Amino acid sequence: LILPMDRIIPELKGQGKKTLYVIGNGFDMYHGLKTSYRNFYEWLRANNCGGFISDMEAMFPTLSGSKPLLWKDFEEAMNNFDLIDIHRKFFQGTDELYDDNTCQMVVERINYTLKHIPIFLRQWLKRIDVFDVKPQFELDRDSMYLSFNYTMLLEHIYLIPENRVIHIHNCLESDAPLITGHKTTRSKYTVEDQCEGFVEEQSTKLIAQEMNQQVKPVNKLIKLHKDFFDALKDISNVVIFGHSLSGIDMPYIEEIQKNIQD
Repeated sequence: LILPMDRIIPELKGQGKKTLYVIGNGFDMYHGLKTSYRNFYEWLRANNCGGFISDMEAMFPTLSGSKPLLWKDFEEAMNNFDLIDIHRKFFQGTDELYDDNTCQMVVERINYTLKHIPIFLRQWLKRIDVFDVKPQFELDRDSMYLSFNYTMLLEHIYLIPENRVIHIHNCLESDAPLITGHKTTRSKYTVEDQCEGFVEEQSTKLIAQEMNQQVKPVNKLIKLHKDFFDALKDISNVVIFGHSLSGIDMPYIEEIQKNIQD
């Protein structure tokens, strides 16, 4: 049974060109795609990425444990990193051997883990076949779509024209890196008084530099897609579909509010 959207939301009847859909991972999951953070974690385990998982959980402790997490939780875990805690976990047992080479090795290990989050995401998602998915709704091809997903479900299954869809964090069919990240830039000087000596001060500065490169470039992306957001002036209906509205993505929502009709 394919449901017309105006049966679910009667106000949408005849409003295709005036409707914006904000699409999150819940949309893909509703269609049976295994795209949760837990699915990603299980894929990493199955592909012998235990060292990567351990380092990621050392940097972002709230990722540990058995509870299922949303992608919102993943990004908030990235946002809540603790520079001193990361130093002490990664330099554990190396203090007596500390030198510039040891510091460089640890920072490279952290860099490797951070850089491989989007790389492993792409490898995992490319194994998920969207072409077996059956459409669940009648989605208007004249509507506009702001997708936070990397998959091409809208284009391949619902045949939404590419010029009606923005994948704000890039997508699998683009060569551009998949965008992940957090929202807070950290200065090592905010924790300097907590550092125990020169070793922690120097390594914390380097770790801060690595972590700050993972800040999601939200404002840059809004400017990049300025034409899309400017075109929202004709929109009078917004449908949030499977998106958790995390604080990290709130600037996008504010940009929508700024541009649409009252």
